[in-house]
Amino acid sequence: MLKKQSAEAVLTIRNLDLIIEYFSECNHFDSGFALYSLIASKLSKVADHHPTWSWRYVLSVHKSTLPPSKLFNRAVNALALAIDGVSPLVLDSERVEVISKAGSVTSGSLVMGVSIICATPGCRISFVPNVPWRIHCFVCNPIKEKLIDRDK
Repeated sequence: MLKKQSAEAVLTIRNLDLIIEYFSECNHFDSGFALYSLIASKLSKVADHHPTWSWRYVLSVHKSTLPPSKLFNRAVNALALAIDGVSPLVLDSERVEVISKAGSVTSGSLVMGVSIICATPGCRISFVPNVPWRIHCFVCNPIKEKLIDRDK
């Protein structure tokens, strides 16, 4: 058993516990070998890892005798999210503070755009553009009135 585990390794082992529980309930395995082989195959598919991880590697990580690789951590977390019905997009996300018009962005919203700094000299507003060609913030270059009327 490893003496000191990182927080990421502990999370991976907990998620691996959930994955093992899920697959053992869905399928009735007569051996641990079959269960760990199935999980190794699923995780390898999720991570696009070739050759597939061995059932022994999955078992060793689960029993804390081997530390998980970063790719294995990612695969376990992605599969656990998928089993819970959460979008895999959440895996690469982080919580940040956003300032928006009141009521326009719901707490916990997933913003997939990349923020940029306004191209107007002297303006340092960072914003997420609504179209790829927008280089000025909405204060320096507001949406035209006729576009707003057309949407109504």
